Amino acid sequence: MTLALIVAFTAMQAPIAALSEDQIVIERTKLNPPALKTTVGERVTFVNRSGRTVHVDFIGNSGRHETFQVPTEIWAIFHRPGLHPYEVHFADPKAAALRGTVEAVEDPSKPGDPHTCDSFTVMGVCIER
Repeated sequence: MTLALIVAFTAMQAPIAALSEDQIVIERTKLNPPALKTTVGERVTFVNRSGRTVHVDFIGNSGRHETFQVPTEIWAIFHRPGLHPYEVHFADPKAAALRGTVEAVEDPSKPGDPHTCDSFTVMGVCIER
């Protein structure tokens, strides 16, 4: 079953996302970087520089999908360590989907994330897996 959530990003949120050091840039033919390693609890920003409407589809182990529209950029926080695969789909059906992963690792020098979300958060919305 596919659960689709459309998230609109307002221009007022752009300065907040700009503080992120972990960033994935979506281009027309590639992701930069295609595999990102981050720390559990850190913000990852997905920036759309493709010039096209795109959706980021986070794929869970159960096959459940969480899809978010990316007009300019969105952010996500991964609360669980491990690999988090995703696909980028373009509104143009002729454009090939792009695939990437975010690997979230625990930082032993930081206390555990007390956040109540078990899996990840996108634009403040908790996605439970």
